[in-house]
Amino acid sequence: MEIFYPNPNQKIIQADVIEGLSTVENASINLAIIDYPYFEIKVDYGNQATSVNGDFTQFLEWAYAVANMVVSKLTPTGSLYVFAGQVLNPYIQIYLSQRLCLKNVIVWHRGSSSAQTLKKYTNVWEPLLFFTKHPRQNTFNRDAVSVAGKVRKRGKIMNTRGGKLYNTTKVQPDVFELSPVKGSSKEFAKYHPLGQKPEKLIRLILDASSNPADTVLDVFGGTCAVAKVAQQLRLKSVTVEQNPAYVAASVERLKK
Repeated sequence: MEIFYPNPNQKIIQADVIEGLSTVENASINLAIIDYPYFEIKVDYGNQATSVNGDFTQFLEWAYAVANMVVSKLTPTGSLYVFAGQVLNPYIQIYLSQRLCLKNVIVWHRGSSSAQTLKKYTNVWEPLLFFTKHPRQNTFNRDAVSVAGKVRKRGKIMNTRGGKLYNTTKVQPDVFELSPVKGSSKEFAKYHPLGQKPEKLIRLILDASSNPADTVLDVFGGTCAVAKVAQQLRLKSVTVEQNPAYVAASVERLKK
C-alpha cells in the first residue's frame, strides 16, 4: 500500500479496496461515492444456458463487505451514492436499504447509443442509488441543483401551507440527462477506457450533497474524477484505487 498527496486536500490510497478503506477513520466522511466494477452477464443465444462471468455469489459477498466498510466511514449526517450497474444494483439497493435511508433511485440517461444489439434492447442508462445515514439530517443543497420549473400563467399559484407563491424553480428530477465521456472528450483518459464517469455528473452529486470543508470518499477511484471535481470545489477528498497506472496518471492530473 502507498499513499500519495498530489496537493494538500487530495489523498490517494493505492491499495486493495478493503485494505485501503481500513486506513480511513470511521465517521470521518461527509459524502462517499462507490463506483463498483461492472459484473457482466454473458449470454449464449444458441442452445446454451445463460452464464455469469465469474462467481456472482463471491462477487456479491465482496460487494457487501465494501459497502459495510464505507457505511462505517460516514458521519452521522453523511450521504452515499452508489453506481452498481444493472446486474448488481438491485442486490445493493436491498442490502443498503436495511442500513441506510434510501432517498432516490436515480436514472443516469446517457443518451443515444451506437451499439447494435440483436437479441435485446439497446442499453442507454445506468442506475445511481442515493442514500443518507440519517432520514432527515443530511446535506442537500437544493438551490445548487435546481432547474427551471413550469408555472401556470393563469392567476397566482399559492403554496397552501405557507401562503407563498410557488418557486419558479424545482429540484433536479431523478433522471440525469448527461452524455457519457467519449473518446473525443477533453476529460477522456486513454489509460482508463471503460466506465469513466463524466465530471459534470460528479459535480452535480458534490454540489447537492457536500458543503465547504467536507471530506469526500471515492471508492474504486479509476481516473480520480471525484478528486478532480473536489479539488475544483475546494473540498477534501480520499480516493482508494489499486491500479498503479491509474494512480500515477491521476497524481499528475491532480498536480495541475
